[in-house]
Amino acid sequence: MSTRSRGQRATKRSYSLLPLSEGVLEDNLGIPIVVTYTKVDAMATLEKDMDYTDAHFDLIQWHLRRYCLKYGAGLFYLSGKESHNTDVLYKYIVHKMYGAPLTTSPSVVDKDCLMIPAGGDTLQKISILNDTLRGFNLEEDLYNVSLWAHNEAVILCVYMLLTTDLHGFLACCEAK
Repeated sequence: MSTRSRGQRATKRSYSLLPLSEGVLEDNLGIPIVVTYTKVDAMATLEKDMDYTDAHFDLIQWHLRRYCLKYGAGLFYLSGKESHNTDVLYKYIVHKMYGAPLTTSPSVVDKDCLMIPAGGDTLQKISILNDTLRGFNLEEDLYNVSLWAHNEAVILCVYMLLTTDLHGFLACCEAK
């Protein structure tokens, strides 16, 4: 005679881990991460005043997507002024925190409204940008790329953000 109560069922679930593609989740931090690229409305100003081209923005996107892929993070381009993706980010956070369904599809076509949830990217998808990046050395650190030559303070802050902890980054920015 079984010792289980009447409503209980013996369930055995076997979970198998699927192999990850190359470059995916190389550093698992164990928490959901979202990277937000804010003030995308300033892209037009950068194009007009500092001669940025689509290739420059594609290079930034290429590096951000590779970074997010490595840590299993989602990537959102946001604009508070024009309300680009702010509502989608809210829905994504609710999805990650509470398991609510996420009905929004990833978006990589419009450079102002990029939205890639965690697990929605691969090196193969990122490599589509390589065609527009032929003039850049993709193995070079983003800090060394000539597009930053216009503003040393921005260079230093971006570099510090990518290479140090938060306290080191804030201390560096405060010193400048």
